[in-house]
Amino acid sequence: MKLAICVAWMSPFLWAKPVPAFLNLRIPQGVEIRWWLVNGWCSARRKTGGVELAQEWGATHIWFLDADQLVEEDTLERLLAHVDAGRTPICALQPARGHFPGLTQRAYQPVAWDDHGIPFTPTKVQQIIYGPLNCIILSMDTFKNMSRPWFKERYDPITLGRLSSIDQHFTKRLWDMGTPLWCDPGIKLGHLNAEVIDWTWQDKFSAEKANA
Repeated sequence: MKLAICVAWMSPFLWAKPVPAFLNLRIPQGVEIRWWLVNGWCSARRKTGGVELAQEWGATHIWFLDADQLVEEDTLERLLAHVDAGRTPICALQPARGHFPGLTQRAYQPVAWDDHGIPFTPTKVQQIIYGPLNCIILSMDTFKNMSRPWFKERYDPITLGRLSSIDQHFTKRLWDMGTPLWCDPGIKLGHLNAEVIDWTWQDKFSAEKANA
């Protein structure tokens, strides 16, 4: 296997914490890897650029791994075990950064979406129609069978309001192609965030509040 790892990020700088986590990933025997930090004017262009680089290198698979993801040392081993078992494409879920009505049911939810677009958190390894692209391994054959553009936002051309995200649109296309996305909720990811710590935080996790 030749695995291209694509960190599709808008900045040449990374969060500090994922770097040692990425370096400490265990690479299964027989897997050749190459990393790319792909720049571009939007998420769709960055992911497209990652696929193009992977194709030039002759990759058999591509792993989209966002730069704000905290992975465990065995994350790649566990994802590739699914690939070996025929469960590909395969993803892991990140907790959302807060609550987004319509996209999440609750704050910080690890989220996928059902066939009606309703958010839920899978409790077992299963196929899903709409899922995330923050940590997903795909066969490069996917892009031979999919028309371009591979990645794009769907939006109202008048109001520019989003109709579906890149993630939802792409994973629905996978479903329609007969190669639905698998999800393993047992693979736990951390989702980095930057928040202003104000004076309310001193009471945020107090025992008194928890027991109220």
